[in-house]
Amino acid sequence: MSTPINLAVSAITSSSAILSWAIGQVTNPGGGGGEPSAGGFAAFLAQFLPEQTVPTWADRTHTASPTATVNGSGTDGSPWTMEQARTLAVAGNIVGLMPGQWYGGTPPRPFGDPLRRLYPAFRPENSGTASQPIWFVAQNPAATNTSGRTEIYSGSPDAWEGWPAFGSYGKNYIRFSGIYSDLNDPNGQNYVDTGLTSFREGIGCSIHKCHLIGKQHPQNNNNAAVRIEGIVSGEIGDNKIEGFRGNTNNAGITLYRSMGARIHHNDITDCFDAFHPKSKDSSFQFYGNKVYSCNQFARLLIPSYSGTAAEEGWIFNNTGNNLNKIIGMTTSDGPFRIDKVKVFNNTFNNIATANDPGAIYWSASPDSPRDNQFYNNIIHTAYAVFGSYRTYPGTAAEMAGFWTSDRNVFQGTTKFFNAGGLNAVTLAQWQAVGQDVNSVFANPSFTNRASGDFTLQAGSPALGLGRDKLGMFGPVDGVINAGARPTNSAEIIGIRG
Repeated sequence: MSTPINLAVSAITSSSAILSWAIGQVTNPGGGGGEPSAGGFAAFLAQFLPEQTVPTWADRTHTASPTATVNGSGTDGSPWTMEQARTLAVAGNIVGLMPGQWYGGTPPRPFGDPLRRLYPAFRPENSGTASQPIWFVAQNPAATNTSGRTEIYSGSPDAWEGWPAFGSYGKNYIRFSGIYSDLNDPNGQNYVDTGLTSFREGIGCSIHKCHLIGKQHPQNNNNAAVRIEGIVSGEIGDNKIEGFRGNTNNAGITLYRSMGARIHHNDITDCFDAFHPKSKDSSFQFYGNKVYSCNQFARLLIPSYSGTAAEEGWIFNNTGNNLNKIIGMTTSDGPFRIDKVKVFNNTFNNIATANDPGAIYWSASPDSPRDNQFYNNIIHTAYAVFGSYRTYPGTAAEMAGFWTSDRNVFQGTTKFFNAGGLNAVTLAQWQAVGQDVNSVFANPSFTNRASGDFTLQAGSPALGLGRDKLGMFGPVDGVINAGARPTNSAEIIGIRG
């Protein structure tokens, strides 16, 4: 499949122009009300680049050192300084980063400049291309190594006026692999409403195999390990992310106005939200991730209905363990507009929701029918499955107008619906309108639930229960297992070495 990213993009100079361009490439409408047409799926999938083949240290074309203080020629014996690497790297370069610590120096923007919070200390000055991206590759990937790390910090001692450690601003095809950064470092602080790493306004940018550590930010708002904003066809894969705590806007990964975001095989723990997509003009695939000990698996403010087939969100083949909630759907501008979210083939264990409406909940009423789907999933132990803070929807038929559900395994739920208008809705009424009629209410028989091994034992009711509605794992409507790893019990969920 050809993708719109292969088109010439040299004239695109702002996030609004990038997003307008991307949406313009994917205007093929879907089927509406149910399954999108084949054209609609093509429009959605065309936004995504394939998973990147991440180069290693051995593939480097140049070498830079975090500890170098004298300009070099970019060889192992005479490495570039980090400032040279930032300014001299051009399309096609793979810059190998030696072990050591580097701290940004001069603030990237003046004091009081509202963009200061989004300009990373280490940000390349040139763009790559689709065929020749610019890579910065640590010698020892931090996601899987505790020694010999390449560490990059903002250089700011002030959390009220700091900036991201590394990333990009207004550049295309910038990619990082294997870097370590810790927001607890006294000279590695950033400001509110940003990320430890930040990518803004660009195409094909990505981050891989990094280890990013956060804290409860003193300003406690909109702080993330990775923030991508105005990025088309970005990728976040095989990273270790932990400790981004605080209020509802603090997350492991935050997504703003970004089309075609591929987010996969990350280990995310001890964050308020593991994944927090916000604003319209966005689409994503979130898969292969291992999420544990977070408040919410995902908090969605998007995708929001716009009539464009491109704006979808697929959450599939993930595991979530020891969470307060699975999915919270919220809004900052009135009615609930989240549409075309497909949650399928995930395994969720131990969801403590007694103080919340449900494992899946919403905080505003929809203003028209929606097409959100929940199928082939496993939920083991949750107070309630669906819940609401609002009186609408208040019947099973109204509920089925914006969430449909089937072929799931539920075990250890006190209630199916809870709170708001759904409090009096029964499971029998839900099944009478065609929902969860093929679902199973039984123990999924995990191999070792206590140790977090959520593969399935022989005889599990999840085996063969699912159907591959999208053809993601084989033929369309083919028989697959419910839960994560629908066709291969040995598949790795989380970081892949």
